[in-house]
Amino acid sequence: MNVQVLSTLDRGFRTLRITEMLSSDIPAVVAIEKHSNLEPWTEESFLEELLKSHSSLFVGRLSVGAGEFVAGFICFWLVADEVQLLNIAVHQSYRQLGIGRCLLVHCLNCGAERRSRVATLEVRSSNLAAQRLYTSLGFQAVGQRPNYYGRLPEPAILMELVIAEPPLFCEARARVYKREPGKPLFFVH
Repeated sequence: MNVQVLSTLDRGFRTLRITEMLSSDIPAVVAIEKHSNLEPWTEESFLEELLKSHSSLFVGRLSVGAGEFVAGFICFWLVADEVQLLNIAVHQSYRQLGIGRCLLVHCLNCGAERRSRVATLEVRSSNLAAQRLYTSLGFQAVGQRPNYYGRLPEPAILMELVIAEPPLFCEARARVYKREPGKPLFFVH
């Protein structure tokens, strides 16, 4: 599906599938990234991450009518016993529907399955929506990195989550979510 058409689609999607990112997904991911971040990653950045053995990239695919398209993505590293969240974004027309939460929960499940003990991330101090999402899943602010972001100098809030065992996030193992219009996402299998 043409990336430019995404903003005109109906928000009444019925399913969300989380799958590994393919190189063919990168144009859609880059379009989402450009509308989501002040310092967006480039196509080359995503291609480089796809080649790293410790990097994991997933996309959330929405089913609308007979088609399916990339509505969000997540990139994280699994290093030693840590999950390091690098980048997550959802298409601007599909925010506040639980897609970001599903992607993040999937990330945490991947870490739990690899016996990671902690998840870490940095978030702009001005990005209150992201901070609320992270906090709702148990992340806590543990520090600050002054002038972390360059284009618009601003500190990053360093957040951390101790991953429980067994994982608290098992609802995302299905990788398939259903949604009734006007209701939140829920997993199927």
